[in-house]
Amino acid sequence: MLGRIKSLTRGQGFGYIRDTAGRNLFFHKADVLNNEFNDLEVGVAVRFEVIDDPISGPRAQRVKRDNKTKRPRRESAGHSRAPKRVKARQRVRS
Repeated sequence: MLGRIKSLTRGQGFGYIRDTAGRNLFFHKADVLNNEFNDLEVGVAVRFEVIDDPISGPRAQRVKRDNKTKRPRRESAGHSRAPKRVKARQRVRS
């Protein structure tokens, strides 16, 4: 499956993935392949498998960064793009 990292709690070693269906799935750093937990960031695309844990419900395992999917562009709050700088007119000396 595909999804994006929704949140990370590095100190405790877990996070949540939002899958393409809109579900939030728990994952532990032990579920991340190649010890890449510290390389993950919020918004990064990942591939994973879903298992149905009888106690805690569905969760992600075999989590791996998806290098084929581009990361979404971040937009500043309230602005879709940064304003362009206007150059001041230079005085022409005669």
